[in-house]
Amino acid sequence: MSRGARAVIAPGRSPAAGGQFHGPARVKPELLADAPSQVWSWDITKLRGPTKGIWFHLYALIDIYSRYNPGWIVAAREDSVLAKDFLDEAVTPQRHHPPHSACRPGDLDDLQTGLRATG
Repeated sequence: MSRGARAVIAPGRSPAAGGQFHGPARVKPELLADAPSQVWSWDITKLRGPTKGIWFHLYALIDIYSRYNPGWIVAAREDSVLAKDFLDEAVTPQRHHPPHSACRPGDLDDLQTGLRATG
């Protein structure tokens, strides 16, 4: 491309993309909380099962300020209805359960046995 052509392309446009405008750079969302129960984050994580091809799904919710975990469940499949019910139950103000204890050896084995029996 000649120098003259480069001068014609406006800032924010890419000559490799045919001079298309790419818009402003995206800004990452920033979640801020200055007290508990203002901002929660949740995730579904795959957990490897007892044999190849078997996966469990850990649904977890965390308060980003206190890092308190108001709820988690492990399910045999990922399901939007299950996720909605989990979140509805976990954020209900009437629930005042203490934080879940750390997972002890054998807990996952017991869970897997129970899921195999029901699934």
